[in-house]
Amino acid sequence: KVSKVVIDNISNVFSMGEAAASEPTLGDKFLADNNNLKLLADHEGNESEPYNLKYPVNGKEVIEDFQTVGKGHRITGAEEKSGMIYNHIFRNKDGSINPLTQDQIDDIFKRDVKKAVTLVNDLGKNSTINFDTINSSAYNILVQMAFQMGSNPKTKKGLAGFEKTLQFIKDGKYTKASKEMLDSTWHDQTPKRAKELSNLMAKIPDNK
Repeated sequence: KVSKVVIDNISNVFSMGEAAASEPTLGDKFLADNNNLKLLADHEGNESEPYNLKYPVNGKEVIEDFQTVGKGHRITGAEEKSGMIYNHIFRNKDGSINPLTQDQIDDIFKRDVKKAVTLVNDLGKNSTINFDTINSSAYNILVQMAFQMGSNPKTKKGLAGFEKTLQFIKDGKYTKASKEMLDSTWHDQTPKRAKELSNLMAKIPDNK
């Protein structure tokens, strides 16, 4: 029996599962790299109770109308109604808050990261990006972005709305992609995070 390889020192919540005969996918490699997971976790914080995200835009404070909890988990309407995120209770039936434990926060984070990987993989399936030519570091950056903002190819919201950036990445023009990333509301809302990821993209050599 092949043993499982446990990944990261965040909480030992990620596992590669049983070894597969095929080459690991870009998504597998993302999940297996503790640097990727730590970068995400550092950006998102670690909150046991729901809060409304606040950030400055053009000198004014913006307060989001949705709540976030754990490591950047955006609470959906369905979750608000049920008081549960996956199988974890964060709000009691009487409306009082049930603080999440660290194990629960880590489990939610693990599931959310896997969802972000799936969102980026969907861009590959519809040929928005090319898995045969994309630099693995560029793929990792896209997962970071998808985790934060989601991605909906139909509505062009979230990562899927970065059409010029994604086209530059598909063409192997990572320098131009890095600049295009900053021409966005995302950059206005979270400039430090956007610049950090843009700088990482700029370090990737362009395809010849």
